[in-house]
Amino acid sequence: MSLLLALQPVVGLVRGALAAGVAIVTASVAPALAGPVGVLALEATSRLAPRRVLAGMTPIGWPLAAALLLVKLIVVAGIPAAALTTALVLASMLGRWATVVLCYGGRGEELPGRAGFGEFGWASLVAFAVTLSVAEAVGLVLLLVAALVTLGIRIASHRRLGRVTGRVVAMAGEAVETTVLAALAVLAALFGR
Repeated sequence: MSLLLALQPVVGLVRGALAAGVAIVTASVAPALAGPVGVLALEATSRLAPRRVLAGMTPIGWPLAAALLLVKLIVVAGIPAAALTTALVLASMLGRWATVVLCYGGRGEELPGRAGFGEFGWASLVAFAVTLSVAEAVGLVLLLVAALVTLGIRIASHRRLGRVTGRVVAMAGEAVETTVLAALAVLAALFGR
């Protein structure tokens, strides 16, 4: 069992906690900037930052990376201050969980690792337990969103490339992170929290 893969959601938790800490400090000085600064902290702490990973993927790599970052910066403004730290932590954790899911059963040197059922199971247990304990019913929605995006990327990758590559895995982590933040902003707008 690859411990590094199994613990990717924990890596996401730590990364999200660092970004949340930066957002909290920023909120004490400039509350309106807490969300964007938290997103930039996520970007700074990511070894799978979209601008590096996606740049060589296709001719649209840079615009795609910029679009993901721009969407994160925009949607985080719709997340209430009280939920911002939780949003950053859960988005980062679920993004790292998606990378494990895409490595599950995969083959090839391009993947960051090959996840077996053990890695998949431990990563899912951590991600699901934390998400559901922190976000309760909203957590179910976030897990569904993260799973659907991950599944969609896996299907599209197999149709287009015949496999999942390392760049696809990295992009999926960023896409899930972005989608989770967007889902939280939409839920906040719908339910006024």
